[in-house]
Amino acid sequence: MEIGRGIYESKAIQERDNAEIRELLQVILRSQDDMKALLNMDHRDAESRPVEEMMGILQTVSVCPLLKLTGT
Repeated sequence: MEIGRGIYESKAIQERDNAEIRELLQVILRSQDDMKALLNMDHRDAESRPVEEMMGILQTVSVCPLLKLTGT
């Protein structure tokens, strides 16, 4: 009885971990797609630097995680 419950709990934990891994992989894929879109943007305007702007925002957020960005 104890062994059966242990096996059941182990399977439940494994399924939960697999679901979490799938979600994280989906986030990574979306992030890669977003980065590709930024890199492929048309740069005719010399002032347009979407990758640099995004990296600046990411750096600001990582340094000040409590800072709320408002439209920038």
